[in-house]
Amino acid sequence: DATYDEDDTPIAWLAAASILLKRYPVEREYESLLSGAAIVNIEAIRSAIQKSGYARIYKKRHYITNWRRGDVYAYDVRESYLDDAAFSGYTVGFLCADFYAFDGLVPITYIFRTTFTKEELAQNVELIKNALFWRVGNLRELGYQYKVILQTESEEDIPKDRLFYCGNISILPNLKDERILYDKASNVRFNWTDMEKLILKTKVLQE
Repeated sequence: DATYDEDDTPIAWLAAASILLKRYPVEREYESLLSGAAIVNIEAIRSAIQKSGYARIYKKRHYITNWRRGDVYAYDVRESYLDDAAFSGYTVGFLCADFYAFDGLVPITYIFRTTFTKEELAQNVELIKNALFWRVGNLRELGYQYKVILQTESEEDIPKDRLFYCGNISILPNLKDERILYDKASNVRFNWTDMEKLILKTKVLQE
């Protein structure tokens, strides 16, 4: 499963090579090859491995998002959180800003609040430029973090019944106090199951 991630790929290949060395007597052939006394017979090696009786390892299918940079989605907050001042009277949503590749490909988004309805945003998605963008991390003198990685392992994780596509914008917001992290893995991670709870945990960072 690790072969999809650029950081873990070398480790995965070394682990696979280690297992192969234990399961197939390649050391003798390798020494003969170095001495020039042997020719590697790939088909013979493949045949021997296939006859060894070890089960084939199937790769896990990783989630690949179909969101595009600039996509805007309104999010229907769960009813149990609607009375909170952070959500009451607002349309909450996500603006896709980038992507993170680890065990698949998931969106990196801004979270926004606006008094416009999702229907109004769908009619004129440029209204998103006047939205309030949610801070998710305080880096003190360096500024604030605004982007979150939407952790998603499969299509089933996504609450599609609470997401409403509003359109796509070509220019992302320029937030004066945002600290952009070029190490994407350092962005804050939110999962769909606890979305409202995670948003409210950073409520203290908002003006």
